[in-house]
Amino acid sequence: MKIVAVFALFVIFLLLISGCISFSKDTPPQTIKSDFGQDSQDKIAMRVLATPIVDTSTFNLIVQSVITDNPFRCVGYTSDGTHHDPIEKIKEVYTTRILYKDNTSKETFTSYAEYQSAAAAILPMIHDSKNDTFGATLKCHDVNGEIYYVVFTRNDVTLAAYSDDSIRIRFETWANTVASLMPAKEKTKQKNSEYMEGMPFL
Repeated sequence: MKIVAVFALFVIFLLLISGCISFSKDTPPQTIKSDFGQDSQDKIAMRVLATPIVDTSTFNLIVQSVITDNPFRCVGYTSDGTHHDPIEKIKEVYTTRILYKDNTSKETFTSYAEYQSAAAAILPMIHDSKNDTFGATLKCHDVNGEIYYVVFTRNDVTLAAYSDDSIRIRFETWANTVASLMPAKEKTKQKNSEYMEGMPFL
């Protein structure tokens, strides 16, 4: 019996130090982690565009202008010995639609250069460019230390995993100056972090 009791105490000890159980009534519930590695207190704001971005050239110019001009006043930082720029492009996806007889096929590319090269080789009469899709994700480091994300697609732009509302204000102020990013009917929608799950281009 003593051996069993000692073993039981040992198991309880392991559970305590791992955080699986707690005897404190004041322990807060565990927060749900989002796909961004942030907790459920983080916010997400989406702006649905009045009209889809006309083409990949316009899209690429918008994305690159954020990286180059840094309208959100982000700052560089070092993590695990690696320097990171204030704003980094961490993912991009471009998909072409090709019409052939009664069928539609598609090809997906992971860079703007690859897409442009492929699109140039497609005959205009079979390239359904108006239905091409594209998206890019930027990782941004705010001066307050937060890391948040800006996700661009042809139909919307999303600010994700932020908590300080001053970040959203800068985001909206900048978006209001870009003709291709005018909102459809209403301005930025705010959602909670549960909406982050399944976000495209992440």
